Formats: sequence, C-alpha cells, structure tokens
Amino acid sequence: MTATVKVDEHSVVIAFCDIFKRTLRRDEIATVTTDNAAGPSGYGVRYMGPGTVGYLVGGPEINIQLKSGKTVIASTNRPEQLIRILTEVEN
Repeated sequence: MTATVKVDEHSVVIAFCDIFKRTLRRDEIATVTTDNAAGPSGYGVRYMGPGTVGYLVGGPEINIQLKSGKTVIASTNRPEQLIRILTEVEN
C-alpha cells in the first residue's frame, strides 16, 4: 500500500493506492505540520473524527489544516521536505 502526495504550484493531490484521491488547492491550506495522530489507526483511508480524514500507510505523517477548518492527514516518508514545499511563499 502506498500514499502519494504530489504538489504543483496550484494544488496538492493525495492518493491512496492510486484509487482514492483528494485534491486540495494550495490557497485553501492554512497550516501544515508534522503529525502522529493516526497512531495505531491502521492503513487506508480513515475517518479520524469530525472534519478529519487520513490517508495512511504507517510512518511519519503531515497534518494539513484547511482554512475551512477541515483537516487532512497523510503518511509521507519525507514530512519536513513536504512541509517546506507547502509553506513556501509564491513569488
């Protein structure tokens, strides 16, 4: 099982096993942090409470808080690099 996070200048696409996909507009993102909320929640697409969805395959995670108040958590093997990319200010 894999979770893939693809980033371009306008969007973030999170895919779980190339079956379940979610696209977020970068201008929707309020904050991005490292996370360990999933803990023993297992693998897969998980409802993790009101307004929170996880795309999980184990290991480190990022927590994407949207301006709408919703949260998306995604497993990634390079959380710090992904956070740096997502928090860069566009020129």
